[in-house]
Amino acid sequence: MANGETLAALAVTRSLGRAGYRVVVSSTAADAPAFRSRYCTAREQQPRPGIAGVPEWLRRQIARHDVGLVIPSESLYLDIRSRHAEFSRYLALPHRADVAERGFSKYELFERSPRENTPPTLLVRRATYDAASLREWAGSVAPPYFVKVDALAADDGAARVLSFRSDEDLVRGVEGELRRAERLVAQAFVPGHGFACCLLRLGGEVRASLVFERLHEVPHTGGPSSLRRTVAWDALEADATRRLAALDWTGAAMVEYRGDQLTGRFALMEVNARFWGSLHLALHAGVDFPRLLADHFFGYASAGGAVVRARPGTIARVAVPGEIQHIASIVRSPDFGAAFKVRRVALAAWQTIDPRVRSDLLAYGDVAPAFRTTINYGRVLLDAGLRRVRARYGRLRGVLPDAAARAALRLGALRSLAAPLPGPVHRLVFVCAGNICRSAFAEAYARALGVPAVSCGLHADDGTPAWAPVTAVAAQLGIDMGGHASRRLSPEEFRPGDLVLAFEVGHARQLASLLARRVGVHVRLLGSTPALARPHVQDPYGLSDSYVRTCLMAIRTAVDDWSRQVHPGVDPADGATARERDPVVHRDETLTAG
Repeated sequence: MANGETLAALAVTRSLGRAGYRVVVSSTAADAPAFRSRYCTAREQQPRPGIAGVPEWLRRQIARHDVGLVIPSESLYLDIRSRHAEFSRYLALPHRADVAERGFSKYELFERSPRENTPPTLLVRRATYDAASLREWAGSVAPPYFVKVDALAADDGAARVLSFRSDEDLVRGVEGELRRAERLVAQAFVPGHGFACCLLRLGGEVRASLVFERLHEVPHTGGPSSLRRTVAWDALEADATRRLAALDWTGAAMVEYRGDQLTGRFALMEVNARFWGSLHLALHAGVDFPRLLADHFFGYASAGGAVVRARPGTIARVAVPGEIQHIASIVRSPDFGAAFKVRRVALAAWQTIDPRVRSDLLAYGDVAPAFRTTINYGRVLLDAGLRRVRARYGRLRGVLPDAAARAALRLGALRSLAAPLPGPVHRLVFVCAGNICRSAFAEAYARALGVPAVSCGLHADDGTPAWAPVTAVAAQLGIDMGGHASRRLSPEEFRPGDLVLAFEVGHARQLASLLARRVGVHVRLLGSTPALARPHVQDPYGLSDSYVRTCLMAIRTAVDDWSRQVHPGVDPADGATARERDPVVHRDETLTAG
């Protein structure tokens, strides 16, 4: 069983293992869930897709483990399809290579199958492409438009689906794809829910069938299903049967649709000629596709007999990570109200303990894959959380001072450092620790807006240039910091009308104490402005480029707000031309410290 990192591989491993078959699992991932199954008798590291040695690797595995049946993933088959004749006796696929390849081609699906119950579709070939015909087709349907490229037809061997909102974007996109793909399929949007019919077709006859509805998808706007329910829909099953017959398919396949069971209308989307991610639903519903396929392949099954069909009403879900991601996409969406989001979270929690909802991962007597998947996903969430923390706060220990400063601001403990200004302001003075990152950028940005500004540092060494990563990100934001030189704070040089802006609460309090006797000098927290409401702006020195950008963007927001307050005529949106409009050389207004 190839690609043991997938849910389909885990379902096949469990099915065949319970039936008494020895199951060798291969995967490109070192810790694939199927490796952890009690029914996995041997583990093999699978080569990455696209490398030249895959056929030789498969040949070695067949010999080493005395393999009689290979159940390939799409990527594995594409890597060995040039050797189809050699491996066909091990594959649960059509014996003819051209027929086998049809199952992996969306183009051939729509070229060969009946036009009934298909969405508006245009088949496009590189050799016969005509832009006028494409525009005419696009004009006959409503956007969005979807373009599907098969791995078989792509020069780089990568399948992809692209969407476009306008006719011209569609034409440009198709022409771009035809430079690297021999053919493609253009389709119009199809409303409705996702449905699928999974069939096992052997000897020209359907031996097993499952129809299910996608109740939840990841994200909620469309994608892989995370919660599914089996249904009875004879018309859709009959249509799927005709599609596979048109392809002369042998083996397992899933035919996907969009439709509405209440109206009885549906439209074909695509065929997946392999075992599918929701295969556990079939096992829970009483249709053991892998065992039926293996028994037929090895001659253990009798010919003929009634079609094995799934029990309607069976529900199964993949909780980790599928349902978590589905709920997260709803919670993050602005399209739903708070009450709806709370109900969906509560329903997901209830389904965790509802005995009617079966699990893809958690199986009686085979719990290790579920535990390993949960642990791995927990690590993914932790890593993602740490990346977000570092991007927003610079480092993990930056969270506490930020939270403490925000709480102090809300509780009024920083009232004196966030109060309205009592008088006119003639100059902004930005103060941080070293004057090579935060205050240096704030000064340069304020000057770009045409606002008189200087900067210095509480602990700065005179003459140090701005830190290179800050200079680089500032340049991306259109601010030149190449001539900056750091300078140490000198309280004697402050003058009436100076607004001193600090980046940390401790710095602000220190400055307020140092400048207490300076008449007309006001000390405030840079981040106390309503536009930012972030009184603690962590020093980016030595931290990641992502945080450097976050930090400078926050400073820019705050400087924009302060500039509007002290110079009402300043328009930050027009800052790029402010220096040309009012070329004041504010560097002459220096502090002795620099």
